[in-house]
Amino acid sequence: MLFMTHDHATPPSHVVADEHRYPVAQLIRNEDIHRLAGLGVLRHITADGPAPLGYGPWRLAEDAKGPHYYREPAGTPDERAAAVAAIAEQPPASVSALQGMRAVKAAGLVEAFLAWRAGLDPVEDFEALAFVERAQTWEYDDPILNAALAAVGATDRKAELLRLAATL
Repeated sequence: MLFMTHDHATPPSHVVADEHRYPVAQLIRNEDIHRLAGLGVLRHITADGPAPLGYGPWRLAEDAKGPHYYREPAGTPDERAAAVAAIAEQPPASVSALQGMRAVKAAGLVEAFLAWRAGLDPVEDFEALAFVERAQTWEYDDPILNAALAAVGATDRKAELLRLAATL
């Protein structure tokens, strides 16, 4: 359980109240909740679940255990679901080279890919050959990946291929 002061700061090691100095225990027991609330140290509860739109403001409430602050994910359930779906639609920023090669096969582009690779000149296209033979990851914005996809006629399928690759 997270305890913080009313301004959402981590509680100090001691709190001064009534001209006395009270320790704020590292491990707080349930029976300490009301005493700590009286000293201005309250439970802070963040609602479970995804929060793709961030969180709403902290609100003060009280339950059977005493006063506490709580916050919930921002937006309505439908807005949060739409944001999660939009995030899922985005292609990954990168995939492993093995995942990329498996996606090339799954998309039926092996022959076109091998033809492009065979047409690379070892001197003129040294960087492209290094990409094909040595790259550990394929980055979404890599110009060599973009050139390879253009050469095999799959530029418009880049996001789809990288999403597929991420699943392989």
